[in-house]
Amino acid sequence: QTFLMRFDNDGYPVLNFGIGGVARSGVVHYSGDSDVGLALSDSGPMLSGINESVQYYVARFTWDGVLDPTYGTGGIASAGVYTLDYLPNAIAVQSDGKLVLVGAKRSSQNNFFVRLNTDGSRDSEFGLFGGVNTDLRSAYHSGVCLAIQEDGKILAAGHDINQGQDYLIRLIATPESVTAVPENSVPTAVSLNQNYPNPFNPSTAISFALPQPAKTNLAIYDISGRLVRTLVAGSDLQPGRHEVVWR
Repeated sequence: QTFLMRFDNDGYPVLNFGIGGVARSGVVHYSGDSDVGLALSDSGPMLSGINESVQYYVARFTWDGVLDPTYGTGGIASAGVYTLDYLPNAIAVQSDGKLVLVGAKRSSQNNFFVRLNTDGSRDSEFGLFGGVNTDLRSAYHSGVCLAIQEDGKILAAGHDINQGQDYLIRLIATPESVTAVPENSVPTAVSLNQNYPNPFNPSTAISFALPQPAKTNLAIYDISGRLVRTLVAGSDLQPGRHEVVWR
């Protein structure tokens, strides 16, 4: 199992943390060679690893060393990303409390980033299908470092086995925003217009109209019905025409 210990300033274990100074996640690790990630959130310390289903998971503890029942299921959340064994992972906490996790995807060995909400659920608004898949292949035991900048951008460092070089990449997290479009008359019905331009690269504008104030959701699905990205999630919008730019 993944475990966590806390030490005092003199380097001695704090015995009132967890049970006898040791807190355990309750998750059986897939491989003893798998590295774990550690981050400190406002709610308590967080650990990530690979469970017996060969998926990344995150366990959040309280500052007393017990699993936080408000996070995930009984303190444990699964990122839902299959991975290779032995490959390292790292986690970092954003200023809004959301957690970013990076590891290596089983199918490609590429680095794969996911973001979890503060309750442990997968953030579908992050990347494509809730993840960012890079073409920087990790090597066994090469290590991955992850950090969040003050502006919310994500930094990751590791080793690309294809190029034989260390790398440093930065992910830009640019949220879409809803813009009210001035119009002389209030629409009489809800309408969703064709996006423009189409096809597009790198962005397209989607406009829609509301006849009255409404809590609004706007999402993109692929042809098989899978959610690609949520652009507007339960926002309270006023009557009129609105536009969202999808990058």
